[in-house]
Amino acid sequence: MKNDIRSSTVRTQNFRQARILIIENDPAQLAMIEHCLRVCLPEVEPIKAIDEQQAITYLSAGKLDESKLPKLILLDMLMPHRDDSWRILRRIKELPAPANQIPVLMLSYSADVDDVSESYDQGSSSYLVKPANDDEWLAYFQMLCKYWWETVSLPLADYRY
Repeated sequence: MKNDIRSSTVRTQNFRQARILIIENDPAQLAMIEHCLRVCLPEVEPIKAIDEQQAITYLSAGKLDESKLPKLILLDMLMPHRDDSWRILRRIKELPAPANQIPVLMLSYSADVDDVSESYDQGSSSYLVKPANDDEWLAYFQMLCKYWWETVSLPLADYRY
């Protein structure tokens, strides 16, 4: 019973003014991710960035209105190259608080141990291997949402520390 109350409280807190920033340069992947988010988390507003400039501009604008900052960032590992994604991740982590404290989940088709290690070394909060086909995407996002939205306490929308 106590865990049910905590889960309900976490879920309510996480949905308050909730946004997820999706940083993905492949239009088909971006559309699939957005579709899955709308199905699994209809209360959450997906924010799309197709390149580094759009992502950093959006996050930097959060200094003016912190309520617009996302609670979670999904970053593709090939933007369009691995080094580009690492640079984006570093730039996010170099932003002033609270933007630099937003969890960043790396998305990649690679399950290579070196890629996973490098992702964590660079500062990602999680590393997720992308599903192989469209049918797996929805199940993938249901699991992603269960953990990141119903289990983890994400930063409050007003980000006051």
